[in-house]
Amino acid sequence: MPQKKILCLFDMDGTLTKARNAINPELYNFLLNVVKLRCSLALVGGSNFTKICEQMGDDIIHRFDYVFPENGLIQYKFGKETGRQSIQKFMGEDVVQKFINYVLK
Repeated sequence: MPQKKILCLFDMDGTLTKARNAINPELYNFLLNVVKLRCSLALVGGSNFTKICEQMGDDIIHRFDYVFPENGLIQYKFGKETGRQSIQKFMGEDVVQKFINYVLK
């Protein structure tokens, strides 16, 4: 699938949708039928993939060029998972534990 030169990256809750609500069908159709003709579409959200599908539809990874659930810790490109990361794995358990201890003081 050819990539376009412009990437439009949209946040979920509070931008495309009200918090935890489904997207408005008119907005969804506008994104797919107008915006997607001019640029690649990407979606990022703090929720897990299941919750994003509840709001955007089960076929979201095939409709948007990129989908980044869990604040980008999981990456989908053209319908396929291309990456997965965890904060603990990236930072190390000791650093994460120090951070948690500091926050909980």
